[in-house]
Amino acid sequence: MKKRLVIYFKSIFVAARGESKVQRAISYLTWAAVGVAIVGSIMSAFGICSGSCTDAEKYRLFGMRFGSLGIPFFLLIAAASFGRNSQRTTVRNFYDTLIFASAGAEWIFLGIQGRIIKSYCPVCVGIAIAVFVAVLLRLAEFYFRKREISSPARKSFKGVARSFCKGVMVVATMYAGLITALLGISSPVVAGSATITQDIWLGKSDSNIEVLIVSDWFCQYCRTSEPIIEKMLPAIGKVSRYTFIDDPIHEHSYNFIPANMSLLTKSKAQYLEGRKALLELSEHNETPDNGQILAALKKRGITLSFLDQATLKQLAHSEAGFIRATAVTLTPTVVVRDRRTGKYQKLVGSTEITEAKISALIRLGSNYPRQ
Repeated sequence: MKKRLVIYFKSIFVAARGESKVQRAISYLTWAAVGVAIVGSIMSAFGICSGSCTDAEKYRLFGMRFGSLGIPFFLLIAAASFGRNSQRTTVRNFYDTLIFASAGAEWIFLGIQGRIIKSYCPVCVGIAIAVFVAVLLRLAEFYFRKREISSPARKSFKGVARSFCKGVMVVATMYAGLITALLGISSPVVAGSATITQDIWLGKSDSNIEVLIVSDWFCQYCRTSEPIIEKMLPAIGKVSRYTFIDDPIHEHSYNFIPANMSLLTKSKAQYLEGRKALLELSEHNETPDNGQILAALKKRGITLSFLDQATLKQLAHSEAGFIRATAVTLTPTVVVRDRRTGKYQKLVGSTEITEAKISALIRLGSNYPRQ
């Protein structure tokens, strides 16, 4: 039985691979491209950022994260790819439908990142490139298969009609993928006002220069920047006021936002120590309840009472509005703003955020170019 199964699957592989050198080369490249898409989807599903964490994480396709949906979808494409060269039209068309539809969808995803988020996720771009390569390889297969057909058959009315229908199907399938992506994508809804009326400021509270540190509790690059930023704060706080803004790119970050906001408004003197406690807790517990959060704070000698729900919602609305108005789409980001003029400058990513650059922006003050 085992031997029969081996022979059976070997025959499927040989048939899918093709007989000529060109067919084999295209097959291997196709499987490599689909493999890259699968690996990229796994990285996306597990929140493995590349360089920084972007707002692409907040978007959903039919309520699911892109990576979570991408894994089964590209596995299905991988399975269907073994029927690319089948004698049965329906089997071949199944693969064609999947790969060309995914190309249309990837085009939309890239458009969102380029035009709305204004930043490209390297993992997402890698998946898109893999899909486009697979599409080009499939078109190459169409070309070489057509060349193998005898000249009279290729010139016959039936042959021309078949080629025309195939072309129409390719275009229609890509548009179907594009429309499906448009209908299925849901985006984060945020306000557009940059004003934060709540008193969440640390440092020199009466300063006109504001330093707003935007981060996410589960962004690995934010974690890397935390100790660096902490060392800067005493110097920054002498000449400006500063605060921390939550940009919940990863869903589990929402579990820590109420405690962070409560610390900022009710325990300013102990905020930095409380922030360390929350960061430590997030390393081993993604979904802590209020009791566990309070216990983690108490270990550092901090007693906290949470803000009421109405105040939390109001502050969250203000922070979301600030993020939208200042076009922050990656974490970590530091925004240095003159509150008199509303002008601001941004430092994006862990490599840009340095004390020298923040100090230079603070000195620049109201001379920021208008955004």
